[in-house]
Amino acid sequence: MLKKQMLDVSDNPEERSKIVVCTVGKETSESLPLIINKLKPEIVYALCGEEQIDVVVSVLSILRGIKYKLILVDDKDPREITQKVFHTFNYLINRFMRDKIFLDATAGNRLLCSLATSVACIFGIKTFFTIKEDGAKMLEVSNPFEKYGLVLMSQAVNLYSHHFYRASMEIFAQIRERATEITLGMLSSALSMLSQAYMAWDQFIYKGENGAYTMLRQLSKELSKIKQFIKYAAEMKGVVDHNLHFLGNLLGSTKGGKEISPFLILDIFMNGKRRFEESRFDEAVIRFYRCVEGSVQYRLARHHSIDPSSPSLEKLGDRKLKRYLKLIGKTVPPLRLSLFDGYVLLRKILKDKFALKLREKDLKALMYSRNHSILSHGLGIVDHDVALAFMKRTARVIEVLFAEENIDIESAKSDAKFLELRESNVYAALST
Repeated sequence: MLKKQMLDVSDNPEERSKIVVCTVGKETSESLPLIINKLKPEIVYALCGEEQIDVVVSVLSILRGIKYKLILVDDKDPREITQKVFHTFNYLINRFMRDKIFLDATAGNRLLCSLATSVACIFGIKTFFTIKEDGAKMLEVSNPFEKYGLVLMSQAVNLYSHHFYRASMEIFAQIRERATEITLGMLSSALSMLSQAYMAWDQFIYKGENGAYTMLRQLSKELSKIKQFIKYAAEMKGVVDHNLHFLGNLLGSTKGGKEISPFLILDIFMNGKRRFEESRFDEAVIRFYRCVEGSVQYRLARHHSIDPSSPSLEKLGDRKLKRYLKLIGKTVPPLRLSLFDGYVLLRKILKDKFALKLREKDLKALMYSRNHSILSHGLGIVDHDVALAFMKRTARVIEVLFAEENIDIESAKSDAKFLELRESNVYAALST
């Protein structure tokens, strides 16, 4: 008979709300007491074959104050082992928290230990075995399914970095659903929410239940909850809160997205930069052109009370109106102001400070590139160099606009910048 041992089992219900499932073998009498003293379980499930019943009886007799259940299996039949182990873990996972269930796979024959460990990994249950070297101690078995989760995480980060937010969102969500490690589940959930918010933002969907502003507010609250577990969450929250500040300014300055504003113009520019980084040069140019056009429209409406979509030019007076019509080569006032018509009105008739700082030849160069694009009026394909030049000229226009409006453009650009994800940051977050 094995010598009985008195175990240090706590009477605290919170400490004893754990479940240990153990595979039984000759070493169980030495391994199980260590596991119990460390984890202090409320219930022990013993998986064993008929040949190990004597061991079970000896071990269970020393587990005073601990409930136990014997699960008898044919430890040479892989099908029976798998079925019974699966049903056991399935039963436990539906009644207890996953992080309260543990497997001790120290003892038992190789088939029983291997299959029990495999099923535990599928359920995301932590598995331990004990060793005697340098004193008895517990070692946790690495879960191979977590390694697969890290591979998926790498793919999702790569897609995110290339602005494929819908794809990254779905993969992060898959990881969240399958993750067994708490940090992996938390981080993948946050990154899925972030991808969904940026997907909406990238489509200029700011408001509503699925709008970027709403989702980023929810994400900020979620990151506040998990930053004590994942330090990287605090860094993410910092960026998200800056994003919220920018979107708040954008929505406020546009009356909920109903009007043009410098913040909306900057956001369109940032959107164009993302298209440029994706080598979608024609689409980038269309956005850059809209920024220049929007800047002119904003100055006309904001500072001169002229609606570019339906201008009332009679208030200019006969002399100024005649001069303006001559400058744009028309005999009657236009029903809608194009970019160039609006620019001429601002610069040469209204003497607007913003327009006076823009060179006419630069504006015409932008118009030429845009008008000859296959996505506008021409059949040309915009290449990298043309798009890059367009982007630089547009950036200069926006800088002048922000300066005239006394808005800190560097602060606004920083707030509008999407969080950059790097695999090194993600893996470091998961390892701490």
